[in-house]
Amino acid sequence: VRGSNNTDFTVSQKYGPFTSSPANLQGPPGPVPQFKFIQLEFQMSSLDGIAQPYLLSFNVTSKCLTPLQ
Repeated sequence: VRGSNNTDFTVSQKYGPFTSSPANLQGPPGPVPQFKFIQLEFQMSSLDGIAQPYLLSFNVTSKCLTPLQ
């Protein structure tokens, strides 16, 4: 997870990895501060080295903790 207040993510910090599902970005290894934009990276691996992992779906929900300036 990376967050930024700019769409180019030039000023951003990486948080994670989050290994639980659903990931709580306010819990460890966070908390992830509030940003205008969020970038997610999914890293997948095969448990047996044969089966191919896939991302079936994901969603992001948010709660505004403080108004953005």
